[in-house]
Amino acid sequence: MQVETFLEILHKAMPTRESLLGYGLDDEDIRHIQLTFIARRRKTFSDSATPELLRMVTDYDCGTLEIGLLQFLSQPQEHTNGVHVANCEADPVVLKADGTIVMLDHAAPSAEQRCAIDSEHFLGALAQFVEIRANRPAWLGKTNEAITQCTQAAGSQRCEDFYRILCSFLDG
Repeated sequence: MQVETFLEILHKAMPTRESLLGYGLDDEDIRHIQLTFIARRRKTFSDSATPELLRMVTDYDCGTLEIGLLQFLSQPQEHTNGVHVANCEADPVVLKADGTIVMLDHAAPSAEQRCAIDSEHFLGALAQFVEIRANRPAWLGKTNEAITQCTQAAGSQRCEDFYRILCSFLDG
């Protein structure tokens, strides 16, 4: 999936101000929540050979993006294992030189958990997750189906544990 398509899906999933007012939230809380669905375009442009995920965090300010437990960095950062693009709680999510996306255990950086076979699959899997999260009532009790859908979009069965973590919100 390309960056622009992913960001459009994410933006469409943003709850409206009116729906958030229904929860008794004030304007500041509403603004904060809505910012987690928006990445602002920068004036820099990556070349067409740049992996989509790296292009996203380079060409867009993703510092406010939160997708489930994932929080994107405002700028990509060099990492001994590749390029650090996000965090899943305290664990860095890294684009490796071979193109795979992995989550590293912050306490044991050599321990990898695969997130996707490449950037395009990662964005596709996250788009699936965004749609699942946006339709949470329809997915309650279907955690395993959600995990399977995201894992398939990620391109490898080896990614299942990562999506089990992301989809755990459906358990309770």
